[in-house]
Amino acid sequence: MSIRLFCLVKGDTFENAFLVDVEKDQPVVHLKDAIKAKKPNDFAGVDADKLKLWKVEIGGDQDDQLENLELNDSDKLSALDDIKDYWPTSPPKKHIHIIIKLPLLSLEEVLSCIPPSAYYPSDTCLSLSSTNVGGVWPTKITRWEEFLNNVIHHKFDDKIQRFNRPKFLENVRIVVETNVYTALEANMFCILNEALGKYCFSKQKDSDFPRNDPTIGLFVPDYTCRLINNETYGIPILALEIKRDILLQRFLYFTDSDLEEFGKRKLSAGYVYDIIGQIYNYMSSLQLQYGILSSYDNHWFLYRPKNNNTELRISHPLARDSTKPPVLKSYAYLAWIAQQDPISPSHNSNRRQTFALQQGQQNSGSGQLSRSLSNPHHNLRSTSSDRENQDPTEKGFDCSEFKFECSLGNGQTGGTYRCKFYGQTIALKTLDLYKNGRFFDQMKKEIGIYKRLSKIQGKYIPELVCYGYYGGGMGYVMGMTIVGTMLNFHKIAKWQKNQALNALRIIHSHNILHNDIREENILVNDEGNIFFIDFGKSIITDKKKLFRKEESELSSLLNCYMNMQNNL
Repeated sequence: MSIRLFCLVKGDTFENAFLVDVEKDQPVVHLKDAIKAKKPNDFAGVDADKLKLWKVEIGGDQDDQLENLELNDSDKLSALDDIKDYWPTSPPKKHIHIIIKLPLLSLEEVLSCIPPSAYYPSDTCLSLSSTNVGGVWPTKITRWEEFLNNVIHHKFDDKIQRFNRPKFLENVRIVVETNVYTALEANMFCILNEALGKYCFSKQKDSDFPRNDPTIGLFVPDYTCRLINNETYGIPILALEIKRDILLQRFLYFTDSDLEEFGKRKLSAGYVYDIIGQIYNYMSSLQLQYGILSSYDNHWFLYRPKNNNTELRISHPLARDSTKPPVLKSYAYLAWIAQQDPISPSHNSNRRQTFALQQGQQNSGSGQLSRSLSNPHHNLRSTSSDRENQDPTEKGFDCSEFKFECSLGNGQTGGTYRCKFYGQTIALKTLDLYKNGRFFDQMKKEIGIYKRLSKIQGKYIPELVCYGYYGGGMGYVMGMTIVGTMLNFHKIAKWQKNQALNALRIIHSHNILHNDIREENILVNDEGNIFFIDFGKSIITDKKKLFRKEESELSSLLNCYMNMQNNL
């Protein structure tokens, strides 16, 4: 006679309960076999005899009992007993009857677990478009032959600490790139962070760190791995870039000779150049030796040797379901060797390299920006006509020219940083052309506004100190003098309000509408003088009605910060 039992792994919720049908006359060992057969993915790598079972009676509405579950040895099922010894009659319906406890794992065993496959529905994005930015290109690319073999032979020896078996998120639906982020975070990064402790694989937001954190980078890859210590938020040791698998399919089949030809830019590989250029430039700007390129289904491990920092070595691709070596172990091993020596100097380039933002060779109409600003692969020696058309004040900067001190804030286009520029303290507004190239025209327009207002720079608006391409063309920056702190830190007097309104009228006299009047864009210096910043949304117009409306907006805003006692 058969019996139906609801089972639940300890730590799971009612939604994860599952049903098994077994014969009452069979021994408990058959019940263990049935449980393992029912959930082969959850119990992969666990022999049935290692499953520990407890008899319980927990009603489906008893969440508190499940949350405060205590298992007694007297309720533990013995493998030698028959199932009917525990359930001589039919068990109650709508109850959990068996709690399953999995054996604890060593670190090596955790890192050997295989993340589950993802689900690619029919509406998965098939676009092969990519962002083409100048940046710098490695002088040589070769295969990192020994890496995967070194992972296989390395043993993470932890004889004391034991871990629960990782809980994976099954059937992650991947349509766009952000879905790949979800799969990696749930099925790899969370597991690595918990098991390894001292490393943190995560997205980096400047707002997550203290303003004076020296490791905040001008350019931020999709993810970083940081080495955590007690005194700081950690230092970055790995750069990670994430792509949809379809974009990396061609790269899977590169032979070693293909890779070398690719490094010489002699291979017809289209958007693959953009992808490798992107991760290489992030590694260079962060001055890192090691990086990872991933699509969740496939992974490549990258190395910029510090003694040959302009060269790049790339491992053979490693599949998600690989066992020799496992992908989690490969990530952990790379973090381990990166911890010991993470730094490799930047691939500095003092020459100005132009860049392009364009669609890849095939475009499915995804709505991404498709335009060419310049040819990134032309001869860098400008012709005389080029020099006539080129703005003479635009410069090219390398990674060593700005000494970053802290973050001043984040906007639509990117971060603004306090830094030293040849001894002068400036506010540097940055644009990562890989991630935010669609705002390039907006930043160029803002620079044009500053130049149009050159006569009032230093009086009502900051002085424009520098602007141009950064890091060989992977970014664009504009530097301004630091003129004060935000309005919302101050109370102002009537004379300051009048000064601000007069400054705005002078800006309007140049046919410029600021178009973004708010507290964050109004600064007050130590003498109480008012300055306007952030002209990214400004427009050139001669419409008096718009000017009057903006004056009214400014007047109403300033009234909120008036010190009424001083204005009586």
